[in-house]
Amino acid sequence: MVFDKKLFLMELQQTATGVFEWIEVNRVWAHVEQQTKNNLFSKVGIGARSALIHMHPRDINLHSAFRDRDNHYFLTSIIRESAVAMEITAALVSPVICIASGYRTA
Repeated sequence: MVFDKKLFLMELQQTATGVFEWIEVNRVWAHVEQQTKNNLFSKVGIGARSALIHMHPRDINLHSAFRDRDNHYFLTSIIRESAVAMEITAALVSPVICIASGYRTA
């Protein structure tokens, strides 16, 4: 399999101002196959178009994400197929800016 697409490995990190942002931590080569089925990635049934990502094994987990020029891939499954290959299932999502505030009860 030819790894023909450069992806940015992203991690959600809190900045000095307390804001959480997806930060680029590495670049990797992979092969991405867009799927026709939806990927359900939420307990409430939220789904998005699915993609399969094939790449050499990396130290990543489901708290990571990938991005290329046009897409943001929210990871939903990681399978290490062998010592030289892994398959990642991801949902194609469009991140949005949101603001949340907490409160305490007495």
